[in-house]
Amino acid sequence: FKELFASESKLGATFWRVLGWTMIWAVLATFTSYIFGMLLAMLINRKGIKLKKLYRTLFVATIAVPQFVSLLYVAMGLLFGSILNDRQVGGICGALLTNLSAWLSGVWFDLELVGGAFQKIAYALPFVHAVQLEQAVLAGDFAGVFPHLWWVLGYATITMIAAIILFLRQMK
Repeated sequence: FKELFASESKLGATFWRVLGWTMIWAVLATFTSYIFGMLLAMLINRKGIKLKKLYRTLFVATIAVPQFVSLLYVAMGLLFGSILNDRQVGGICGALLTNLSAWLSGVWFDLELVGGAFQKIAYALPFVHAVQLEQAVLAGDFAGVFPHLWWVLGYATITMIAAIILFLRQMK
């Protein structure tokens, strides 16, 4: 750790440079988000703007819904981290989970083109539902949000509970 915090070493110099840029990014991202959020709020609250509730709902939904999808992947990471060693986690969560979720989400190709068992497996897993959830939110189709939201939240909840139980069992 001494080498990491010493600015004379190559590792230390890199650390301080990266930390500096991270702090600049954090400050700029915070202030620009705050400023643009306030400008958007002032624009929506102006007199004469129709459909204010719709605009507010769309704005909040596009921010909130990705968090549910992220929760699913966090839960999967915790689950695999609780049952596998560090080498295995890199392979499972890196290549396998990334490719599996991409293939079974319907992002790369339409699942109806493949059909059959592949399509049934894809719709039994949460990945295609996560994509369709995001598509429904961006399209403003709030009736189409909830069936997919329940799939994603259900998988995230079950996975998170399993990860917590396995983690606590492993800590004993």
